Amino acid sequence: MVRKYSDLNKRFESIKFAEAIKNKTPQTITLSEITYLGKRNNALGVGTAFCPCCMGVRYHTCDITVPIRVLEYNCTTGDKYIAFDGTHRINRVKDSNSQTIQAYVFTESELENLVETPPLWKSPL
Repeated sequence: MVRKYSDLNKRFESIKFAEAIKNKTPQTITLSEITYLGKRNNALGVGTAFCPCCMGVRYHTCDITVPIRVLEYNCTTGDKYIAFDGTHRINRVKDSNSQTIQAYVFTESELENLVETPPLWKSPL
């Protein structure tokens, strides 16, 4: 089943990743294998030194030693991972001419087990 990047992010946004990464070890993955916001069409400069969300502040101040979080997923574009966060870190590492980044890699089934089910009164009917 092909899913949109935004659909996956919405599905897993309730996960408390601080708990999820306690038993995980970061892996080194190749930047070219990650799909992230602005990878293919970044005319607005999302996550770069000219980022519209922060005017480049988060790009310049991000700690690139902090691992990003990705979903292992066979994307239709051929990429192997979808980034949940870390667009500023990804672009900063890419701009430093590095080819790899540290990441916590999750499978879809791992994340499904971590999704908090909303109470019935919050569920759409």
